[in-house]
Amino acid sequence: MGNKKILIGILLAYTSLASQPADNQKIDEEKSRTAGQEFRRFALNTIMVQTFMGWYSFQYGVILGGRVLAKGESPVKSSAWWMITPLMGGGLGWIAGNDLSKEFLSGLRSNANIEKSDVRFYQSVNLAPSMASIIDFKAESIYSNEDGGPLWTASTPEVDVVMTLPSLGYRLGTHGQRFGWEFEISLNSHHTKKQTVTYDAEGEIYYDELGIYIPIQLSQIEIPDRFLLLHSLYYGGNVYFLLPRFGVQPYLGLGAGVLFNSVQSQYPGPANLTQQSGELALDSVTNRWGIHALIGVRAHLKNNRFVYAEFQPARHFFKYESGSGQLQEVDEYTLQIFQVQLGIGFYFF
Repeated sequence: MGNKKILIGILLAYTSLASQPADNQKIDEEKSRTAGQEFRRFALNTIMVQTFMGWYSFQYGVILGGRVLAKGESPVKSSAWWMITPLMGGGLGWIAGNDLSKEFLSGLRSNANIEKSDVRFYQSVNLAPSMASIIDFKAESIYSNEDGGPLWTASTPEVDVVMTLPSLGYRLGTHGQRFGWEFEISLNSHHTKKQTVTYDAEGEIYYDELGIYIPIQLSQIEIPDRFLLLHSLYYGGNVYFLLPRFGVQPYLGLGAGVLFNSVQSQYPGPANLTQQSGELALDSVTNRWGIHALIGVRAHLKNNRFVYAEFQPARHFFKYESGSGQLQEVDEYTLQIFQVQLGIGFYFF
């Protein structure tokens, strides 16, 4: 824990000192900077802080949630514990970013050569309730048959998923009269609900009680509530186009980024559904990617503040290994999300 505190301190110290002039030559260079150059430097430092704090807190939240499942306690409690550290990490990241923004604004005010333009710089936070489902689920045995293919394969078109907690996000961006871009970091949390899932399967599956392989016969399976707990940390970028303004500012855009996906369960995997362990049986963190569209409106308030509402259809991609023993498998699917982001932000000047 001591080393981790030191690492955090070093990072925060670096991002704070990165904007400090080292000598007279550096001071002269600072005076000739444009607003865009100042913002890019500020954005780089802020992204470094948010990236580190987000990843560190997400990982620690996964550990805390896993400990709850390992004790055989409720998945609901596990999700609550998972959320604690990302919230704290996000808060610390916001505090550090706020200090950086004060330095950024101070640098602008003291720089007589800052160019005036129509470009705006801003940051915002948002909360986003969502609807979701797992689509295009595919699973296959990691073991091969005599022909070299997987011992068995299975697929299902859709599995119902519900929101565990609303998504939380932070954005840092800039725009001109028509185009803009943003850095975005967000936390997403969903889980499967109790349901009967229909699937197509072929091949042979290992039967523990007999110790032999038998042809797959089932075409339906009932999964319990919170069979899978899905948590994701997203880092990405958005580009958008500003439409003609009519009191509010509408915009359209696209975004893509990297996902850190955590999947946890008290069951080893879909093929081991009858083998609940009463503890943490599946604990996977993998890297994938996500895409989304932006359809929103922004309303400008006093004192350089604004609020926005945005509809965001998204697809987050998952792939990981699950199961145990002879029933180990590779699972791959898409988490289809429809969310409405409600946010508040401010322009720096």
